[in-house]
Amino acid sequence: MVYNPDLNNQRFFDYVHELVKDVQKSTKRFLIQCLSTPESNNPFMFRIDSEDIYYPVYQHIGMESTAQETLYQIRKQLEDTIELYRNTTPILQFMKQAYPELKEPTVLTHYFDERTHKYVNTPTFMFSVIGHYHNQVSFILTMDTLKAYTTTSLYDEDNNYDVMYSESTILIQDIHQPSDIKDLAIDVLMKDATYQLRKHFGIEGVDY
Repeated sequence: MVYNPDLNNQRFFDYVHELVKDVQKSTKRFLIQCLSTPESNNPFMFRIDSEDIYYPVYQHIGMESTAQETLYQIRKQLEDTIELYRNTTPILQFMKQAYPELKEPTVLTHYFDERTHKYVNTPTFMFSVIGHYHNQVSFILTMDTLKAYTTTSLYDEDNNYDVMYSESTILIQDIHQPSDIKDLAIDVLMKDATYQLRKHFGIEGVDY
C-alpha cells in the first residue's frame, strides 16, 4: 500500500485532527497526537500517551484511494491500538520490569513474518531489547501471544551467507510474572546459539 499524495493536504489533515478528537472523547485516559504534517511524505504517525507506565507509538502504514476510506481506516486502527494496549497492560508492565532497556514500542497494523514469508494482519506492539546480546531480541505482542525472535546471518569462506530466523512464543494467558518473559527471550537465544554451533561445526539437519 502506497502513500497517496492526493491526500497530502491541509484540509485532509484537518479532518484527521477532528477524527482524533472524536476518538479521544471515548478514551479519556489517552492523549492522541498526530505527528505528521501535510508537507510530509511519510505515513501518518500518531503518539498515544497513556496515564499508565507505557507510551505506545502508532504508525499508520499507507493510504487508501479516498479520504473517506482512509479516515475510516485511521479511526479503526486507532481504536484497535487502544484496545490492544488496554488488554495487554499487565504484560506491558511485566516486559518493562523484565527489560527496562526495551525500546519504545511501535504499533503496526500488519507485519511481515520472516519465518512464513507472509503478512500478518493484526494490531501489534513491536519491541526490541538493545545492548545486552550478541543478537538483538525482538518481541511481537498481540492480543493472544507474545513472540520473541532473533535473526542471524552466518558467512562461509566464500562469503555466502545463510539467514536464520529463530522464534519462541508464549500465550498471554500463561504469562504471570516478568521472569516468564525473560525465559522466553532466553529460549529463543538458546535456539539461535544451537543453530550457530551446529552450523559452525558442520552438523546438518538444523530445523526450527
